[in-house]
Amino acid sequence: MTRVFAESQILGLGGIMEKTEVRFVDGFDDSGWPVPEPAKAAGLNHRFAVIQETYRPDCVDMYFDEPLWFSMVDFAKTVATDIRIGVLEKRKYREVDVEAYLTTWSSTAHDDRDPPNFILGRDLTGLNLVIGTEYWCRGGGPEDYHDSYTYAVYSKIPMGVSVMAHLAGANSGGWDLAREPIIGVIKPKPPIWQRIWNWLVG
Repeated sequence: MTRVFAESQILGLGGIMEKTEVRFVDGFDDSGWPVPEPAKAAGLNHRFAVIQETYRPDCVDMYFDEPLWFSMVDFAKTVATDIRIGVLEKRKYREVDVEAYLTTWSSTAHDDRDPPNFILGRDLTGLNLVIGTEYWCRGGGPEDYHDSYTYAVYSKIPMGVSVMAHLAGANSGGWDLAREPIIGVIKPKPPIWQRIWNWLVG
């Protein structure tokens, strides 16, 4: 599907291009956002987060950078052969074909668009990629993620270098990409109740 973005989506006040700030976190951290169940079930133990700042001087509301999300879909297509979109609605989960989802997306008013919960990628071995949306823009969030749309990439092997290279190649000048990621930890910490229990019995 060819994606065309209106000039008003790219140019800011006075025709000057405003840029979306994009940061990265390599690894897990204490943000509190749970690891998606599909990623846990598939043993996708590597995480690389793409953090889209929602503040832009040319936008009175929190800004959703559609080209960035579409680029995450395009990245998924480079590492998986079957791409689907996972949607949580009223506590019910469903998956739809990515092209069918994008067809519906294109008929939705711009102000009503929001990134879906998951981009899922499968190959011959099964689920090998989950990109989960963390909606920090809906509730503040910790410092590195505050008021952001964050796309957390879960995979069986580290993907950070590939993700950053992909976004750099797709950047037409609209993104201010961080040069280096914030370093998290290799694996997620156990839940707090488990840490307390381990401390009590240890």
